[in-house]
Amino acid sequence: MKKNRNILIAAALTTIILVTSCQPMRYPVAVTTETAENHTESAETSAYGDTTCVPDSSLIADTQDVSQSATETETEPISGETLIETETDEETTETDPVSKKNTEPDSTEPKSTTPPDTEPKVTESEETQTPFADLCPADPPGYQHRWSLDKEQDDYTPQNHWIVCSYCSEKRAQEHYFPETLVKTGAADNGGDLMIRKCRNCHYVEETVFERDPSDVTSPGLVLRLMKDGTYEVSADTSYDVTKIKELNIPSVFRGVPVTKISDRGFQGCTGLETVTVPEGIEWLGRSAFYDCSALKTVILPESIVEIGQNSFQRCSSLTGITIPSGVKYIQDACFDGCVSLKSCVIPDGAEYLGSGIFRGCSALEHVDYPSDKNYIPRNMFEGCASLSDFSIPDHITSINSYAFSGCSGLKTIDLHSGITVKNGAFERCTGLTEVTIPEDWTVLPPDIFCGCSSLKKINVKPGQIKELGSDALAGTAIKDISAFYLTEKVGSMAFGSCPGLTEIFVPGQWNCDGFCSYLFYGCNNLRSITFADDCKELGYYWFSECNGLTEVVLPETIEKIWDFCFSDCTNLKTVTIKNKNLSVNSRNTFGNDPIDTINFAGTVAEWNEINLSSYFDSEHYTVHCTDGDIVK
Repeated sequence: MKKNRNILIAAALTTIILVTSCQPMRYPVAVTTETAENHTESAETSAYGDTTCVPDSSLIADTQDVSQSATETETEPISGETLIETETDEETTETDPVSKKNTEPDSTEPKSTTPPDTEPKVTESEETQTPFADLCPADPPGYQHRWSLDKEQDDYTPQNHWIVCSYCSEKRAQEHYFPETLVKTGAADNGGDLMIRKCRNCHYVEETVFERDPSDVTSPGLVLRLMKDGTYEVSADTSYDVTKIKELNIPSVFRGVPVTKISDRGFQGCTGLETVTVPEGIEWLGRSAFYDCSALKTVILPESIVEIGQNSFQRCSSLTGITIPSGVKYIQDACFDGCVSLKSCVIPDGAEYLGSGIFRGCSALEHVDYPSDKNYIPRNMFEGCASLSDFSIPDHITSINSYAFSGCSGLKTIDLHSGITVKNGAFERCTGLTEVTIPEDWTVLPPDIFCGCSSLKKINVKPGQIKELGSDALAGTAIKDISAFYLTEKVGSMAFGSCPGLTEIFVPGQWNCDGFCSYLFYGCNNLRSITFADDCKELGYYWFSECNGLTEVVLPETIEKIWDFCFSDCTNLKTVTIKNKNLSVNSRNTFGNDPIDTINFAGTVAEWNEINLSSYFDSEHYTVHCTDGDIVK
């Protein structure tokens, strides 16, 4: 029994030393419980698939010494480890999975194609194999574990912290985790630390090298992690105070292997960093790669760049300009969001994808060279670019997506041509716009399209051309005339709300909406006069609420129903004339908080009492003038 136990210990130590001494690790590796002699004999031909592995001779010598001493003396188990005892000499072997190379950039949030409640399949060999941590040698004196993941979880300990396997997670990301294990078999070849992880499911082994210069706090230690495509990604060593980093020396090759990616959040929060030159060979800038590098002024990107990741330069508030290389294929969402000093940018032709909000919040942006081969402007593309004043919409643009120019207060004019489709809120809060001409082929103004354009006084559009007016489409504008929309068939809520330029309006009959079109003229404080069409039958929720310029309202005989809060909070409304003796008022709040003192009713006192409208006026004192007498309250 003891002899078998000692052989197992020696085999485990031999296996780990052989695996960690073979660099770089590009393929899945199966760690076995073979004997030291068998493993050494086969390591050169099969340990790394088609890559020859020649272990360091000194490590082999050390292994042989360990193996010999293990067979001569009884070895106590390493503290905290569990050794497998066996009463037979049978060996347990594992088979390497087929290595699949992936040329896509490594992702920190892989997508699962299996439902979360799917139970993982566990093979017999996985149930009985020795845990990877138990196969690792003890850490040398003074060596500290570095846990780079979330330590805030309730049950966090180095032993039970699990992360997604970067090799097999695409298949069953919810189930296939493995524990993070740090191994130091001696210094790595650059003097830094070596971290090895092994997946308990597919046995993929990956390595991370911490390259650091403790004597220079302004130059960061770098973490270089071997990805599953066989290349390295690079990031800052967060054991340093990254706010003190002044410059970067990013390698393009490490240990003979290309460095192709700056990791997700690789240099996030390096607030002292002023200049970055990304070397040729880097193909991907990961998500939030330089997020919140607030002192960063200059960035030089190589022609090898293929993708600029989501939020890559977000909140780089000192960045003044950047040229995107011609080889870039993917510019992801919000990559320059919040770069408040960015004044110009060139987007080359050839990009296959432009994400949303690329320049959102770039308040100093004055000029953008837009690609001639893109026929759309993405969602939120220039939202909040207050200094953008000379952007001309090219003729080849056929679609402007939602809120693309929202908050571009510097825009004075926009040239909308026929054949272009504009989505919700495309020009919302463009407070510098004074006049807009609507193309003749438009029949719909989408919701929020000009909402909050407080200087927009004139909209050139043919009467009856617009069949549908979306919610808030013209809310908050300075328009004075809405006659072009009198024939509009469908009007959305708040379509003309808070328009201070409206003083007189006509309400057509087809705007009847069964109470569901609300706030139509809400907050039009200068509205003095309302005329209703002969076929107008209903007045909707909050239609004239807070129209403080109203002093008198005449409701014609055709008005049959008034919905809730229709005239509420009209602080100067004193006189109401009701010509329909059978008027239906839907709520006690219809005239809520109005200082009404005079009501002219077209019926008798008995008819007034029959429809019981008195309870719908909450003024303390008012007089109802009926055809046969007055009612004083």
